[in-house]
Parts: sequence; structure tokens; C-alpha cells
Amino acid sequence: MLNKAGKLFLTATAISPLFFAYGLIMSLKGEILEGLCFIGGAALFLVFLLLILKCIKRKKNPICFSYCTITISDGDSFAFLLLYLMPLLTSLNPYHDWEIYVPVLLVCAVTIMQGYMYRFNPLMGMLGWHFYKVGTEEGVTHVLITRKRLLRKTDDTYGNLKVHELTEYVLIDMEKRK
Repeated sequence: MLNKAGKLFLTATAISPLFFAYGLIMSLKGEILEGLCFIGGAALFLVFLLLILKCIKRKKNPICFSYCTITISDGDSFAFLLLYLMPLLTSLNPYHDWEIYVPVLLVCAVTIMQGYMYRFNPLMGMLGWHFYKVGTEEGVTHVLITRKRLLRKTDDTYGNLKVHELTEYVLIDMEKRK
């Protein structure tokens, strides 16, 4: 399971598209240095994500996990992206409104981290990861993050995975795609 620092860094990677969007707008408006700082921050989040995934992959002893229901959760991406970009759409001067940037970033980060809301991470989505809500026979719902497309029930793969726990209700399948 990820410690608090790991959860914080994973959450930070989820807001990296916001940094990239702000950086791009600042750069286009002539604020090159500030824009490059935001774009550099987005790149730093990508490095954090790759390091987190590498650390998870190195962990030994994944747990066997069986599920009986599955729902695609990638569809939440539009809502998250709209939330991330809302300050850009509502601000008259978006590239200098630090009083908008900081609260929006903090609220997004705290809400995602404290609410078990790792239902979608746009950066992971861009890297080919998919998010599913999976239910167990006991009636517990988890978020499953995997690179596999879980489309149909087959005897050898459906419902039987080796996963690592990111949090109490978030699991990640580090096995390669088939």
C-alpha cells in the first residue's frame, strides 16, 4: 500500500494536465518564464508517475484478486478535465490569477487524496492505463487500474488478477497486457 507521500505524489500526477494547460496559455500570452515553469511542473509530475509505477512494479508478493462485476470508469475523464480547466474558462485573466491556481490545485489534490477518488488520472490515461470499478462477491467495490482492456469474460483471465494495493480500495494490475 502507498504511504502518504506516495498518495500525495500520485494525486499530484492527476493534476498535471492543469499545469500543462496553464503553462501553454502563459507561454502564448508572452509570459514565457512562468509558462515554462508550469510546463516543467507537468513534466516533473510525469517523472513522479513513472517512478511510482516503477516502485510498485518492483514490489514482491502481489495479492490474488477476484471480482465478479466490472464497470468502466474511464468515462469520468471528461468531468475531471472540465473541473481542471474551469478556472481557464471563468477567469478574464487566467495566466496571472494565482489566487485561483492555488486554491483549485489544493482542493483538487485534497479531495482526490482523501476521498479515495483515484477513479481517473488523465496522465495515466494518456499512458494507456484504464480504470474500472470492480465488485467482489462480498459486495465491496474497488477501483482497478490496469493496462488491460477488460471486455469479455474468458475462463483464464476474467476476475482473477494479481494486483498491488495502492490504497484500501484502489488496486493496480502491473501484469503486461495480453
